[in-house]
Amino acid sequence: FTVGIICGGVKSRHYTDYLAEKSGASRHNYMSPEYRIKSVDTSASDYSFSCISEEKEKSIRMNKLGDMWGSGLFKAKACDFCDDVTTELADISLGDAWVKPYSDDGQGH
Repeated sequence: FTVGIICGGVKSRHYTDYLAEKSGASRHNYMSPEYRIKSVDTSASDYSFSCISEEKEKSIRMNKLGDMWGSGLFKAKACDFCDDVTTELADISLGDAWVKPYSDDGQGH
């Protein structure tokens, strides 16, 4: 069997640099980036970015930055030419469940 993971697009290194800078870190001096820091108190789509800079954790809520994922900002050029985003050619396709009741679960899906 072939298992496919549905792709939401691949971001460039500049995306991580941008998020680090917006979180208060130096975009040239950070480590350990995490893109989906979740909380039980919010919905699954309300998450934060965090990284370590100058031995301190820096973070920012993604909803403060606007929709950079869906808009295609910082997207790799190759994503414009992908012919199997939803892995329709696989025997089984896996992806985030952005439907109720899972979308209300702040710990994710």
